[in-house]
Amino acid sequence: MIRFIAINRVRLNSGNIPGADGTKLISDDDKCTMLKLTNLSNFNKVPPMEVLKVEIPKKYGKLRQLGIISIYDRVLQTCAMFLLDPDYEAKFNPDIYGFRRGRTTLNAVASLKCTLERGDTRRLGVILVDIEKCFDNLSHEVIFKYFKLPRIIKPHLER
Repeated sequence: MIRFIAINRVRLNSGNIPGADGTKLISDDDKCTMLKLTNLSNFNKVPPMEVLKVEIPKKYGKLRQLGIISIYDRVLQTCAMFLLDPDYEAKFNPDIYGFRRGRTTLNAVASLKCTLERGDTRRLGVILVDIEKCFDNLSHEVIFKYFKLPRIIKPHLER
């Protein structure tokens, strides 16, 4: 049952974009074939599949490499997500935002802002924020003004 739901989810999200194997998930026959292929008895018969590497243009002429996995791998990953997600989601701290469904960067920034605004300046606190290359694109002055950060932190953020 989970495989059938996973196949339909993959079909809706990305089933018409083939991976390195060239397989697409378009018709009902494709879905039936995938249902048979993802049966546990076939698990060791399917060799590991290559990842199709595609370069996506970004701002300022930069390129970002994206790996497109096969439809088979997408279905198996979706099955794993359906099985594991409810258990792990219940165990995660609600203030963790990275790679979680329904939690965006804007949610994380709003939570950080609330934490800083209600913080007692007499107490020491730690906030772990993973924002790779964030400060390359943001004005430090705006950050300090918006969050009302103490000036003592500023020298550590300047280049």
